[in-house]
Amino acid sequence: MRNSEGQFHLCKIYLDETEFFYNKVRHLLLGAILLPIDCDLPVLLGKARRSANYVNTLHYSEWGNRSAPESKAVTGFIRSFLSSSAVYRAIVVNSDTWDSLGSTLSRLRLAGLLLAYPWMPCEGVLYRYLSRARLIFDRMSIPDGQEKRHADRLNMILRRGFTASGKNVQPLEDARVLFSDKRLFDELQLVDILNGVIRTSYLLENGSTNQPEHKIRLHSWLLGKFSGVPSFIEISRNSTAQKINVWHKAPKP
Repeated sequence: MRNSEGQFHLCKIYLDETEFFYNKVRHLLLGAILLPIDCDLPVLLGKARRSANYVNTLHYSEWGNRSAPESKAVTGFIRSFLSSSAVYRAIVVNSDTWDSLGSTLSRLRLAGLLLAYPWMPCEGVLYRYLSRARLIFDRMSIPDGQEKRHADRLNMILRRGFTASGKNVQPLEDARVLFSDKRLFDELQLVDILNGVIRTSYLLENGSTNQPEHKIRLHSWLLGKFSGVPSFIEISRNSTAQKINVWHKAPKP
């Protein structure tokens, strides 16, 4: 693939977050799936639901092993993602050393940083810049009544093309931002599942022995889709045919 300095327009992006302990330190994982405007993922997720005959909300943390339809839906969601043109991007940071991750502003800054390096693949081209993006956040991550304020703040970050060095890049058209409930979007539930699988890699690496067997099996099954990949920790998009990238961001100096 060749890199492009052009802008990728109208990308639809679903974001959610999760926390976990790694090396005895709390970490935050912010994950996103990015869909080109003509992506067939929503249709595929609907078919996966219908095939599993499962209509309830999927939560990775609440997923047990007693419901065959639920397990089939979880696996079906991931199969749908793998066969679609959507990609997954995540950033992981140390909550204790990164600036004030308890504040929404810092979390929006992380979202801006993540989306400043999307490397969105489309028809043999990798796009660095997202313009007129459509962002859908799980509303549980945003305090009630503050949606507009945080949408304006996020757009300010995206407009200047926020990077790790703080340097400006080419101007971007405003994103449209929606804070919603993941029960309304299968795509947000898919992000929750993928975040959970990535979190499982960290927990297993950390020596956790209390991970449910069905989640370990799902983790191993998805890892097996990518040749020579031992873990999802800091996994590179180049080793997953651009499908998955997990950026373990060092704390700010």
